[in-house]
Amino acid sequence: MFCNAGRGRLLLAAGALALAGCSRQPAGTRFQRIAILRFENLGADPSQDWMGRAFSEVVTAGLAGAPGIYAIPSNRMHSFDRSLGARPVSAPGISAERELALVSGANRLGYGYYSVRGGRLEARLVIEDVRNGKMTAELSANAPADGVIAAASDLARQIRGAPPPLQPVNAAGLKAYVDALEGNDPDAAERSLEQALAASPDYAPAYRLLGQLKAQAQDRAGALAVLARAFSHDLRPIERARLELDAAELSGDRPARLRALDAVSRLDPSDPTVWRALAAAAMTAHRYPQAAAGFKKAIEIEPEDAGTLNQLGYACGYSGDFPGA
Repeated sequence: MFCNAGRGRLLLAAGALALAGCSRQPAGTRFQRIAILRFENLGADPSQDWMGRAFSEVVTAGLAGAPGIYAIPSNRMHSFDRSLGARPVSAPGISAERELALVSGANRLGYGYYSVRGGRLEARLVIEDVRNGKMTAELSANAPADGVIAAASDLARQIRGAPPPLQPVNAAGLKAYVDALEGNDPDAAERSLEQALAASPDYAPAYRLLGQLKAQAQDRAGALAVLARAFSHDLRPIERARLELDAAELSGDRPARLRALDAVSRLDPSDPTVWRALAAAAMTAHRYPQAAAGFKKAIEIEPEDAGTLNQLGYACGYSGDFPGA
């Protein structure tokens, strides 16, 4: 327990930190927080519009675990739909998702376009530094007309500078997954996800989304059953860890949740949301040095996040590090 003087110093430090966090200038950081927006179809065939979302999802997945890069998932961006107003999910991202990306903390935007001509799929991706509006890279890829996964993976390779993890999904499975992502009918989305899993039974994002839909419908047992199905398949370690986190949160298993968070933080150390969750759990358990370490990791990735800076101040103060606070 702190003495009254200690508590006073802690409150003053936390208050000063909150003010500093609000007034601080954007700090330089080695992390690229990149949001890959939905691509625009410049071809003549509207039946290929689904590839716009496929490009953004595959490129984002291909950047998972890349050193110094946090690829912001589309579900994090669209979690702000309620406060900013829903946008058409099938619209080109440069018009419908830019503001969502900025609110999500992106310091890089990736937006592109594609077309199918003469039996070939051609795609271009522009990377913009949002701090100065300058284009930092313009990438291109091409593949056979049905090769959206290959083209998107090549774009991810060019960003990360190394081959991305292989995506355990084929074109049919990916299209069905995109149909579920962009549909408005939960029942139709569940059918699309089952089609995706029939075509690509090792595709973890489809299990995650199907589990989330069932949980949103208050079918917790159904959601856990979906995740149990997933664990019987050959999943990438990072995807297995994320599914284990979903299962632990659904079942209320706190030790399992901590184990899963720890696994995700090791496999994808550029995700600030995971470090914040680990730090919050440590705060709840009164493990303040561990909480401070977690918040510091999150701040390395998102140094402008005043809320996390404030929590770091409390964690340092409670652990007795008043100069740090």
